[in-house]
Amino acid sequence: MLINMTKNTIIASRPVMGGSFSARLLGLMFRESFPACCDALLLYPCRAIHTFFMRFPIDLLQVDERWQVISTCEMVQPGRISAYAGAAAFCVELPAGTVENSLTSAGDRLQLIK
Repeated sequence: MLINMTKNTIIASRPVMGGSFSARLLGLMFRESFPACCDALLLYPCRAIHTFFMRFPIDLLQVDERWQVISTCEMVQPGRISAYAGAAAFCVELPAGTVENSLTSAGDRLQLIK
């Protein structure tokens, strides 16, 4: 589970790590929606993402090595590039609406629980 410890909310109950080059490269490209097996894709290392060849909008969290949210991007449409966050260690791709529903904002502290 990916938990927002600051707001005491669940961001994702089935996050998947995308640490390999191919996992980061492909991400959610060519899919119609998030796969049924996960509700978040954690890309590491990652400081920015693109949504080229994606067919649906996503929410994005850019997070530093201490698991603090640096920035949030909501409803990132297909064919876009996120801002580059030099202080980010990883990015979390989420279904659209997750940032608002989980009340997540910059400065919040996250925790990944097995």
